[in-house]
Formats: sequence, C-alpha cells, structure tokens
Amino acid sequence: MSFCGKCGASIPDGSKFCPKCGNPMVSQVNSPEPGVPNPGVTGEFPPVDPAPQPEPAPFNYNQYGSSGGSDYSGPSYEPGKKGSGKLVLILVIAIVAIVAVILILLFTTGILGGGRSGGSAYEKPVQKLMNAIEDQDAQLVVDVLPDEIVDLQLEYYEDEEELADDLASYIFSDFEDYDSIKVSYKVTDREQLDDDEIDDLIDDYSYNLDVDLDITDAYDLDLDVDFKADGEKESESLSLTVIKIDGSWYLDLFSL
Repeated sequence: MSFCGKCGASIPDGSKFCPKCGNPMVSQVNSPEPGVPNPGVTGEFPPVDPAPQPEPAPFNYNQYGSSGGSDYSGPSYEPGKKGSGKLVLILVIAIVAIVAVILILLFTTGILGGGRSGGSAYEKPVQKLMNAIEDQDAQLVVDVLPDEIVDLQLEYYEDEEELADDLASYIFSDFEDYDSIKVSYKVTDREQLDDDEIDDLIDDYSYNLDVDLDITDAYDLDLDVDFKADGEKESESLSLTVIKIDGSWYLDLFSL
C-alpha cells in the first residue's frame, strides 16, 4: 500500500489520485510509516523554467524608407538630430524684416524725415527750399515751383536767371548778411488735403494767375526750422503746402 506524499492518507495500489486530497500520484514510493510523507516525493509537478525569450531587436526608424518595401516616402527620422538652429535663423530673419518694414513706414510717413534728407517724396520741395537757403542757391528756389508757374512768370522776366534772383531776394532777405548758414528742419504735423480743398487750390491758381494746374494730391505741413548763421542760432515755425502735379511734388506758391 502507498501513502499520499501530501496528506499522508493511505492509497490503494493502482490509484492515480489520493482519495482524500486528490493529489496526483506521480512516481510514488512506499513510505515507511503511515501519515509521513515519503522523502523526495512531493506529489506536485516540479517547476518548469520558462524558455528563454530573445532580446527585442531595436526599432529601425528608417525601416519605412527606401528598402522596407513600403510606399512611405517621408523624411527618415534620425534620433538626436534637432532643427532648433533653423528655427532660430527663421526667427531672426522675421524680426529683421519686421524692423525694416517699420522703418520704411516711419520714413514714408515723415515721422523720421527732416534735415537735408527728407524721408518722404512730398518733402522733396521742402528739402530743396532749405538747401537753397543754406547754399544761397537761387536756382533751387525756381526748381521748387511747378513748371506752369515758372513759364507764366517768365513772361515778366528776361530769363529764368532773373526770375531766380528775384525770388531769392525775397526768400534770402533775412540771411543775406551772413557768410555761413546751416539749416535743419523737422516736420511736426501734416494734413492731407481732401478733394474739395484740392479743388479750391486749383481755383485759386485759375482765378489769380489764370493758369490751370492738374493737382492730384496735397499736404499742409507744419515745420520746426533751426537756422544757424555765423554761430548764431534761431528757431522758427513755418507752415507750407506741397502739391503733386504729374507725379512730382512742388511748393504751393501761395504758401511761400
């Protein structure tokens, strides 16, 4: 007779399971005493070590590239490679472009204009007038007036030089006793004339000078002008009107 190696119960010969605890009888050996488990017999299946598992292969980020047989054609990923350098370069270029646009807008609106290098197209005749005063150049005075006005005035003068001298004597009268003159100016305010105001200007020229001017744009400008003559400095506020004819800017004769 055999005994259960787990509970020690007696087991009839030929039995495959313990009638008391149901423990399967595997290679049972007679125990010398009832109720004492036979040494070396556990009545349980011995533990089985799991089969060794292969190490997982590292993921190939480029397996979907040219040799993977896939239709994926996107850029391959390279671990550790970053695009921060390109991002910084793009940001720098964007900032420079924005600053350039702001500066252009400031110059074209006249905010940064002034001195001998006015920043806006409509300031060109003002700049010429200041240069004429500084250089005592009578011809520049003629250049700031529309050609139609110059041609009209030449009917009363022998030539353009005589006209220039006459205009210069009027404009330069306060500076004719000085040897050295420096002039700088700043546009402090500007106002664009509307269509009705431009029509009034055209009517003034037609009525007073019997000349038809095709004025397409005009500005009223307020200026702060600094004169430095022979070391003496003087400041003055001026108001001038500039007019646009055939794409060019001139001084309004009536504002001089």
